Parts: sequence; structure tokens; C-alpha cells
Amino acid sequence: EKIAAKFGTPLYVYNEEIQVFDLTLSELIELVGNDFIQTDRSRAVNYRHVIGFEGNDFVLDNGRQERISTRRKKQVIRLFMEKRLTFGH
Repeated sequence: EKIAAKFGTPLYVYNEEIQVFDLTLSELIELVGNDFIQTDRSRAVNYRHVIGFEGNDFVLDNGRQERISTRRKKQVIRLFMEKRLTFGH
């Protein structure tokens, strides 16, 4: 999965299709392991699909841009760099 987003109660996971889970975003990230980074209250991205940054956005390998909250930006970028160094791409 590349992107997870929480809108109300169901959790939507976007890949080639939309999957709906009855979990919180934090619970999903805990379940799937170390690949996801929460970028704001309602979104997370799979760091292995991040190819760069543009302003406050992650740029993904499919061309999408996903916003990083201003409040979390330093923490998110630091976590991204740690994961890249520890786990690779």
C-alpha cells in the first residue's frame, strides 16, 4: 500500500484499489510494520514509495504528492531519513 487515509470511522487504503478497514490509522501502522510514516492526523505514506520532497509534500513514485503537516514536518523527515538509513529503499 502507498497511502492510508482516515475519513470519519472507516480507514481507506489506496493502492491499485481502495480497501476499507475498521481500524484507527495508528492501529494500521502498527499492524503493517515499519513501512508507513504518519504525515498528519489522517494520512500515512509508505516510505519505500517516496522518491523526494517538494515544499511540504512527499513525492511518490506514482507521481502523487502527499502533504506533510507543518507541525510534524521535522519529525516526519527525520523518521523518513532514519528508515532509509536503517532499512534501505
